[in-house]
Amino acid sequence: MAQIETWYNQDLQQPVRVHYLDGSLFSHNSNGNRIGVHVFNNGEPVTLTGTVSGYIVTADGSTVPCTGTRSGNSASILIPAAAYQPGAVFITLFITDGTTVTTLASVSTNVLTARTNNQIDPGSVVTDWTQTINTAMQSVETAAENLGGIIAVPYANITYPVPLGKYTYYEGNLYRCISPIATSESFTAAHWTQVRLGDDVSDLNSAIGAIELTFTDGGFVNQSNYISSNENYSYSNYIDVIPGEKIRLLSYFSGDAKAVFCGETKTDVKQYISSSQNLYDNIITVPADARYFRFSCISVYKSRAYAIRISADEFELYNDFYHNTVADLNNLNANVDDIKGIVDFSEIELTFNNDFYVNMNGQKATGWGGHSQFIELKAGETIRAYLRGSGTVVALIAISKSTTSTTFTPVLVSQNSNPVTVEYIATEDCYAILSSNYTAIAPKAWKFIDFAELNDRVSALENKGAPLDEIIKSGGALALFSSVGCIGDSLSVGETYSNQGGSWQVHSPNYPISWPQRLAQMDNINAYNFGRGGQTSKTWLAEWANNTEFTSHVCDAYIIALGVNDSQTYDPSTTIPVGQQSDIGTQNETFYRYYGDIISRIKQLQPKAKIFVVTMPTGLATRGAYNVAIRYMATAFSNVYVIDLEQYASLYSQLTGSTAYWRNGHGNAMMYQISAWHINSYIDWIVHNYPNEFNQVEYIGTEYSYNQ
Repeated sequence: MAQIETWYNQDLQQPVRVHYLDGSLFSHNSNGNRIGVHVFNNGEPVTLTGTVSGYIVTADGSTVPCTGTRSGNSASILIPAAAYQPGAVFITLFITDGTTVTTLASVSTNVLTARTNNQIDPGSVVTDWTQTINTAMQSVETAAENLGGIIAVPYANITYPVPLGKYTYYEGNLYRCISPIATSESFTAAHWTQVRLGDDVSDLNSAIGAIELTFTDGGFVNQSNYISSNENYSYSNYIDVIPGEKIRLLSYFSGDAKAVFCGETKTDVKQYISSSQNLYDNIITVPADARYFRFSCISVYKSRAYAIRISADEFELYNDFYHNTVADLNNLNANVDDIKGIVDFSEIELTFNNDFYVNMNGQKATGWGGHSQFIELKAGETIRAYLRGSGTVVALIAISKSTTSTTFTPVLVSQNSNPVTVEYIATEDCYAILSSNYTAIAPKAWKFIDFAELNDRVSALENKGAPLDEIIKSGGALALFSSVGCIGDSLSVGETYSNQGGSWQVHSPNYPISWPQRLAQMDNINAYNFGRGGQTSKTWLAEWANNTEFTSHVCDAYIIALGVNDSQTYDPSTTIPVGQQSDIGTQNETFYRYYGDIISRIKQLQPKAKIFVVTMPTGLATRGAYNVAIRYMATAFSNVYVIDLEQYASLYSQLTGSTAYWRNGHGNAMMYQISAWHINSYIDWIVHNYPNEFNQVEYIGTEYSYNQ
């Protein structure tokens, strides 16, 4: 049978990357696949010596060893029959030369079941990880877009001068400054561009890139930005820089390095950096008056040095996105971090103790050496390490079953100044440590997640969905509460209209068909209607804040559905101006103030109550600024959650145009039932996606709590 051969290239000066082999292994193709690698050193072919071997971790967790062959700079293994078990497979190819073990290739793939009727069995389709991760990142963008206001300053609160790239939130939209603004002014469209945060995050990915460094041998950069002759050093080309941007330098070498920032003439040095501790992974901010940058290092290590440019604006956006939104994107960011773990191989921060080291026999010993902390590995997870011995110094990775073990299994050894960068895939749950019999020389370690766990997290990310993707018509998380108070207007009390005789007749209140009472029936709880037709936030406070009906029925949860009458335009004398965020807690007669006062009144009566605020659906009217104010309440107050019908309840725009559901600006029994389904489903989505916010609702109205 003909073999399918897959070959990779590996330079010994570069870390070993995990390769992903897409769909060429089938369970009936035993001994039908060869994995090989062509080995180079600084681009030159290497003549391999030693014994080639490998191991394959199969889907059931067992390890299948195999022997390989070598010729010139090429090494390969034939995947043995025992490895063709359907499911995920991890393949590692390495070469042993004396006491040095070097990993040459690491491959992840899937073994598919045999073809039937010229079609792949549905259960055997290999996941397209590129598409899966792209889908997950699109979910990130959508969530970020919906929460865009979190990283933006509302225009009413912006400070001057406004720099290029600053974000603001104005009339419900997110904008980025495209023309610096020196002094205070009203919103001027020419100075801003409307953006989606998801697009800007995508732009960020392309804005952070490597800078090409071209080195000239024979000298290093001195404090005057002249080249001091020295045959052991090399210096780079000039790099154009922008004041305020950040340059990240990475160089895998020991010894001195130097960097200089200078102005237009290149003779006026603005900043000079000299480090005997290596300019390794330093993020340097470009001085305000600098125009050019260049770098010098020991010649033998120049091929391992590179730089990454991160512009000031994009770096700020990166921090805003990954830090300022963490409270609202907590679960989402956890999934993103795991995906980045596959892509970026985040480095583990190592701490060292000198109470013992591990010798080459796997025994604890004492002396000059030491060890890192224990790094927990789950079966299938991979640890990558960079180790370097020196003379008689031996550095290694050792594996143990527990943190109290007295014996270890050495799996990677470096001595006689040979740097080694390889990976170890855990075949079972265990611990890894880095150890050296003398002072460790620049050890580093990375760990990345296994595919099974990534798949679970990506699935969870994709399954989270939008709030109204699933409509719940019976039961739901609202049943966690014993009672709910509903604050609203005619649309909350079931107001309807008839027209027998040719004129409209109003029927209000009509509590039995109102959405609050429908919620009570669906979730088997007590629901109270606090409101009447024509109610605004202002009139509600005047009529209900101290009404005995309201104060004597203190609830565990409240739903506020006001704003239609505040924002109406047919009678300007009763319209409540929207105002601004700073009106909350003041005496200003605005929607922000009155709505905030309603929430404050609820908190006086029931400090632990959960409060849900409802935006007005598009089908009722375009109430953009008022809906922005309603959403802001979740930022201004604790325990407040947004039911964003404007964003997610697209069905309303269809139903309000039909007399089968909507008459004279109000619903009928069917419409109010649909409202109840929407609100019930949205609350259920909130509770299930943010469970830590609702895990103590049983203590609402008491002095009790549970401290985790």
